[in-house]
Amino acid sequence: MEGETALARTLPRAFRRRVFELITIFLAVGLAFLAEDWREALGEHREERSALAGLRDEFRSNQEELTARLNLQDRIRSHVGALVSLLNSANADQSVAVPDSLLIALLTTATYNPDRGTVDALVNGGRVWLIRNQDLRRSVAAWPARLENALEFQRTQRDLVNEVMAPAFARSNVVLEQHWLATVQFFGGQVSRELRETRTVVPATAELRSVVGHRFQIADLTYNGLLSLQNHEQRLLALVEDELEER
Repeated sequence: MEGETALARTLPRAFRRRVFELITIFLAVGLAFLAEDWREALGEHREERSALAGLRDEFRSNQEELTARLNLQDRIRSHVGALVSLLNSANADQSVAVPDSLLIALLTTATYNPDRGTVDALVNGGRVWLIRNQDLRRSVAAWPARLENALEFQRTQRDLVNEVMAPAFARSNVVLEQHWLATVQFFGGQVSRELRETRTVVPATAELRSVVGHRFQIADLTYNGLLSLQNHEQRLLALVEDELEER
């Protein structure tokens, strides 16, 4: 009887000790998992903030260059449009005295080369999910395709000038050598007074009307592509700055 009473007193105490040990182990493991999750979340938040700061710096820098390219493309479009009007105002058997500044614009091309290291690291590296704001995440993921669309118009513009338009002028015996050299001046917005005032006689042939008209269409598409990209980048930059302010 005494052994049974001692056993009855011992079992609850051992059971309670065992339960306490199990609870302690469970809590320790649970806290370890929570601590690991917290460390991972903290690391991801730091990585996200670093990515946001990189995006902010890149797109602030890009906006300055993009605005310059957009203004240049607008000047090109305007000058080529004026040349289209001049050629279309003449009969097919006539020639037109074209201001050299218009011919220089006709040959001028430029490419937007933005900084894109942070975007490429996020998108190509599969890390864009770090950005918690869904609108911003979608905008970052969509930016490379929008950029490629704008760059494709610029490549088409350059190929048209080099491979189609210049040979067409050569076939009409229009020498554009000095105009090629002056494209750097037009690019910088400083065409010399001499070239602004001089003119080159250009025959208003059907071929030249066609290629110059096509040049204007591509110039217009290029401008609109850059404008669409600028709007996207400005919205993206605003989202990035808002996110950084909230962190």
